[in-house]
Amino acid sequence: MHVGMSVIFQNPGERIPDQQVYQQDLALALQAEGLGFDSVWSVEHHFTSYTMCPDVLQFLTYMAGATQSIQLGSMVCVLPWHDPL
Repeated sequence: MHVGMSVIFQNPGERIPDQQVYQQDLALALQAEGLGFDSVWSVEHHFTSYTMCPDVLQFLTYMAGATQSIQLGSMVCVLPWHDPL
């Protein structure tokens, strides 16, 4: 069985600073491999405290460099927001 976790950088009600949200969720994601999770997933959303990951590919690239063998995936990547022109 494959067991994954999602990291979505939530701050509903903006009760803590955004920097703290990122620090906590990055620390959680980095623990996933050592805890035996098979994958880490994230979702892209802009302009909301519900999920604050404006560039899921950047997050996954960071995770690829910081982990050894865990699988990485995107639950949402909004292509029109990544227009190469």
